[in-house]
Amino acid sequence: MQFSTATFALLGLAVTALAANEKLCFPAPGQKNNVPQSITDLDDQVKVDWATKLCSQINFSTVDAQSVTTDIADGVDAPEDGKTYGLNLVTVAVPDEQSCVSYAAQTLTADVCPSGGAFIDLDSAQEEWFTIVALD
Repeated sequence: MQFSTATFALLGLAVTALAANEKLCFPAPGQKNNVPQSITDLDDQVKVDWATKLCSQINFSTVDAQSVTTDIADGVDAPEDGKTYGLNLVTVAVPDEQSCVSYAAQTLTADVCPSGGAFIDLDSAQEEWFTIVALD
């Protein structure tokens, strides 16, 4: 019985590893969300616009990790705590600006990761991490 259980577990891992990409969300289930509801409820396009502007600042000729954050002037004020929020973007080995924007659009939507998350391409070294952060 242990052998068949181990076999099924191994098959499950193999099927999981075959996926082309994976999305992780922040906070993880069960963790407290520190991003105010008014910010997580923002229209998806606001978050994608933040990411688009940040993606334009990335140097895609390097595979090194790069981090950029929304300018405070482009942030959105949260009435719950009076802070201004924006996006922190970290990229690793993302090939071009269009891919950067595309990964953001796939991740930063209300039905996927409203407070931020990560897009990881399991077939390559590409990673993109999005975190909604207080800018002040």
